[in-house]
Amino acid sequence: MSIRNTTLLAASLAVGLAAPALADSRNNVLTVGMSDEPFTLDPATGVAGTDYPYLYSMFDRLIDFEPSLTLKPGLASAWKFSPDMRTLELTIRDGVKFHDGTPLNAEAVRASLMHFKTSDRIHDLDVVTSIDVIDPMHLRLTMSQPYSVMPAVLADRAGMIVSPTAVEKKGKDFPRSPVGTGPFMFKSWSAGTTIELVKFPGYWNPGKIKLAGIQYRIILNPTSLASALISGQVDHAFRLDPKNLPALREAPNLRVAIEPSTAYFMISLNTAIAPVDNVLVRRAINMSVDRRVLSDLIMGPGNSGPALMPVPIGSLAHTPELQDAVGYDPKQARALLAQAGHPDGITLKICATPLAGYGTDITDVESEQMKAAGITLDVTVMTGSACLQTFSSKKIFPAWQGSFSGRPDPFLTYQQNFGSSGQYNLAKLAHPGVDALLDKILATDDPKVQQGLYREINRLWIDNAPFILLFYRPNFAAYNKAVSGEVPNLQGKSNLVTMFYK
Repeated sequence: MSIRNTTLLAASLAVGLAAPALADSRNNVLTVGMSDEPFTLDPATGVAGTDYPYLYSMFDRLIDFEPSLTLKPGLASAWKFSPDMRTLELTIRDGVKFHDGTPLNAEAVRASLMHFKTSDRIHDLDVVTSIDVIDPMHLRLTMSQPYSVMPAVLADRAGMIVSPTAVEKKGKDFPRSPVGTGPFMFKSWSAGTTIELVKFPGYWNPGKIKLAGIQYRIILNPTSLASALISGQVDHAFRLDPKNLPALREAPNLRVAIEPSTAYFMISLNTAIAPVDNVLVRRAINMSVDRRVLSDLIMGPGNSGPALMPVPIGSLAHTPELQDAVGYDPKQARALLAQAGHPDGITLKICATPLAGYGTDITDVESEQMKAAGITLDVTVMTGSACLQTFSSKKIFPAWQGSFSGRPDPFLTYQQNFGSSGQYNLAKLAHPGVDALLDKILATDDPKVQQGLYREINRLWIDNAPFILLFYRPNFAAYNKAVSGEVPNLQGKSNLVTMFYK
């Protein structure tokens, strides 16, 4: 097991402790260290949770949310459902312009939503059968079924409104030169180095924004990212490797925060590929990891906890009595593999990434734990986005070591990962009973009824093991003490637009 020596790590980071650079306003441009580089800045075609800090800065959403994930107006100043929850009418905020100077209106929103649908990369709007402009500032979405969570869908990527004029004008170049209505507009992208944004002078809510711009510096190595914070080269970073927290806490120029998150780490599975197309194999993998030990080794004792359900403790959708339903049982795992036709065990090809130190650290621990169950991990290491894109688009790896950041409504987490049409259900496998339960959740807004339905869907999740959940992930963040104004949210996806230099 190649767990890094934390003493040596702290010593290597401490080189920068003696005389950290004093943060200044850098012309009031926030410098942010990013541990991954996006493939695209088009909300309709990206898949990585690490894209969101870029996207939030450039794209306002139709519907926004409070830090608690309670929905509130965004580019839509109001919305209302029909009694049967099959149609949703939106009132578009007046006086908003895109970065290219074109006006936001109902027709532009319709075109953006159609761009999302026809991109055919993310399927959050598949249920929408028509989008009709009622008048210049009102439009109506019609769904094929009751869909009570559509406002939450519009608080995520689907609701990030792009300029239809820019999409048509830029064509294939739009993903690397995006245009939205957000507080910051795209300036430049130096591959592998930086992405720069500048304040949009025509922003509809100018009092909200205090920065002149944001510079994202792409630093893939987690130790280098920590060193850049300590030396003052960057003034904020998040999703930090927890092994670096002791050295970061010692830096006199920094403050460290452990922020709430709906995120969890997992082994994502493509159930169309052997051997994980067999539910017995998936159940065996599910009991071949010691989640508590893994969580403590990777996240640090007390910083996280084992996960069997894709929502954290305290969520409406979490079922406490199922929290410990599957334990570490390599003997039983071997028996299940034999029953599945693998008496000599299996080799599982998995793509992992050194992103924030988690990917390969986790697979190192898992490899040791799984040996006792007759499972050999065959690990291929790629950068974060490349690993995810390869897993998602090619049938090379049956498994991907990664994380999921959660969604504004828990239904979306379950639908996207467990529903037969879900974006991350790569095999489009229809697990018995799941789609019917999801439909029942959509048809009610009664929390007690939903809680009972989620209890049943959690039982099915554990029984079918569509993915192998590992542990929940808080957001480990560091801020230069000259920076303030952050507003963490339960998704754990940093939204930088409210930050400023003191």
